[in-house]
Amino acid sequence: MKVQSTKDLLCFTEIRDSWDDECFLDKLHVLAQGALSSWAMPLKMAALFPERHRGAVMRDVTCRYVQYLVNMIKIPEEINLENYTLMLPSVAIGNVGQLCIDLLISSLNLRKIGSLWNSMFLPICGLDPYDKKSNSICTTADFYLGTCHNIILLQLRSPYVGNSNEFFDELAQFIQRKRINKIIILTSSYDYECADRSEFKIKYLTSDESLSNDEKLLKNLCWIPHIKSLKTDSTEQCYIPGGGFANGLYGYLKTFGIPCTVLFKYCSEGDNVSDALVLFKGLNEWLNLINNDTNSIKYPSSWEYFFGNPPSLDMY
Repeated sequence: MKVQSTKDLLCFTEIRDSWDDECFLDKLHVLAQGALSSWAMPLKMAALFPERHRGAVMRDVTCRYVQYLVNMIKIPEEINLENYTLMLPSVAIGNVGQLCIDLLISSLNLRKIGSLWNSMFLPICGLDPYDKKSNSICTTADFYLGTCHNIILLQLRSPYVGNSNEFFDELAQFIQRKRINKIIILTSSYDYECADRSEFKIKYLTSDESLSNDEKLLKNLCWIPHIKSLKTDSTEQCYIPGGGFANGLYGYLKTFGIPCTVLFKYCSEGDNVSDALVLFKGLNEWLNLINNDTNSIKYPSSWEYFFGNPPSLDMY
């Protein structure tokens, strides 16, 4: 393994020579960060330290190396997202939020600008779901940009299996660093949780004062505020059964003062295109993204294969 530059080697040697100083740990952290940014290997660094410290050095730097690999948001730095709205789905019952994001990407012809990798989600890779002729690929979590409407969409394509805290923290830091204005989470909930048929309209939770204080807009949208609550440890929290991580992310962003709105619809498993269309149209009435007619809605080409390939004619 090679150190990639003379500067790196000098840095390693300086840290090694100060291993018994009071500031050793601080310098070790600097070393780890510098090495990771230049892709030097933990083994090379550990070899420069006294033998009795190599195990600790390896563990510390390797942990940082893995952290760097598994928690990444890759978007070109030159893209200015200040005052943009970030929309993302929560993987939930019927995948309604994901279907709605698909409709937005396809109907607005948004372009992919980056991706997210986090150990919370199962890794996947596939063909471009919006253009059959494209040579690009899709991954577990991809970002799509709409400069005309100041929106950025994060599409999630696999279930989450890990701890959500790192994902929430990484996303919150990204939002603050890029000065994104507000967040919209799209999700769904079990229809058997709905006691009143009138509540099959869009329901919402919001910490966005520009929305919650606009009574006229909310009246025109005909959304229903979500008030179902769950008491835990003497605190009362709204929750969405079957809504995935929507509740958790909403609460997490709220603690940082980041305006966030959750939109969801009751549904059951099956063909949930109609549910996604309801969510899409409700969102469009709020943000005025496309003309309010069915001809403006474009289905992704990948939707042709929702239920697999057509049956073989040899069966008949």
